Amino acid sequence: MTMRSVASIIFVVLTRDVHSFVGRHGTETYDRRVTKPTTEVLAPGIVLVRNALSDREQQQLAAEAEGAGRRSGNGFASADTARLRMYERASKLPRSFTRLCQQVTRIAVEADSAMPNCDATHCLINKYTSAKGLLWHRDIYANDGDGDKPIVNLSVGASCVFGIVDDHTGRTHRVTLRSGDALLFGGACRFAKHAVLDVLLDEAPAWMTHEAPYRLSFTFREAHSVLGKEAFYRTFEVKRRWFEETQRAWRPGDSLVPDPV
Repeated sequence: MTMRSVASIIFVVLTRDVHSFVGRHGTETYDRRVTKPTTEVLAPGIVLVRNALSDREQQQLAAEAEGAGRRSGNGFASADTARLRMYERASKLPRSFTRLCQQVTRIAVEADSAMPNCDATHCLINKYTSAKGLLWHRDIYANDGDGDKPIVNLSVGASCVFGIVDDHTGRTHRVTLRSGDALLFGGACRFAKHAVLDVLLDEAPAWMTHEAPYRLSFTFREAHSVLGKEAFYRTFEVKRRWFEETQRAWRPGDSLVPDPV
């Protein structure tokens, strides 16, 4: 074996897991072997998992979401002027979706004894194409998940600034979720108030730079109580006044808000 061959093998071994990220300061590169998934327990029941998904897993999720989004009748639909949404039973989506949800949930449960497990039944995919995010709210509606089972959110594509409030201390956490990160909240923090404060379209992974950047948010929930009602929630239009009134009126310990008649 020649020295050139040896050098080539070493180069491949050292670079096969390198991850690139394009941000405000150009392309930043780091080694996936060094940046394994790491966890931060923001509060009992709120866990941030950095680098939860590899580059390959991110690209797979993005490609499969785009494919599912092109389906007629149950693909992406307009949620507002700058966001598309798709709501589906988890069993009808690619198997990689629930596999990655389970993978991330295991990491969070190991890090935080207050975090329940999640056997996801549904997934809501939001596609953000502008800097506009989501208002502060609590997930208090029938399709938001049963009991204290966690909300599992996987971020792919452009970064975002996510806000979440620890109800027990009143502290507001502002975290930047980058492509491949995950955030889970469940248990005592299952109904934590949260918001997407900003979508950072100028911070996207290198694999996304060949097209207009966007953010995909994969939100998994365990909601056996609404199985079979996917068609209703797929086109469910929330009236602003009803939304604001129910958000103001709901208190910890209350039941989930029933669907409007």
